[in-house]
Amino acid sequence: MKLNKKIFFFLLIFLSTFSIENTYSIHHHPRLNVNLLENTEFFGKKRVLILDLENTEILNFLKDFKNNQCEIENHKLEILIKKENKYYYIFDNSKETSLNFFLPHKVSLIGLDGYLKFVDDNFSNLKKYFNLIDEMPIRKKETPFDKKCPD
Repeated sequence: MKLNKKIFFFLLIFLSTFSIENTYSIHHHPRLNVNLLENTEFFGKKRVLILDLENTEILNFLKDFKNNQCEIENHKLEILIKKENKYYYIFDNSKETSLNFFLPHKVSLIGLDGYLKFVDDNFSNLKKYFNLIDEMPIRKKETPFDKKCPD
């Protein structure tokens, strides 16, 4: 009977030690335990990059966007622009209606699994976001099937 009590207390201490750990994503920010893409057309099919940019930043970004179409396709990336707490597709400015959440960051990257992978309040270029995606386990399995993109 004493052995059972010792095992019980050991398990109790062991399990309680690991249950209070914070969960972090690949980029070490506190994980948002909400699947943002569930029940949307993107879930399991597209990564979503949401950008909250000023008009001048959008104009500069459009050049980067047009020059990287092949890489955007290879990375299964859908790019949305946030305007007045609504999301719009970058390629044709049509409204995206299936996303029903608000992210307060300038840049938010959501993975194929629907979980938030990266946030930042400073905008960079697409190359940075491609590099972040390339570090993701699922993406590493996809790279052998990429189309060859022009340099």
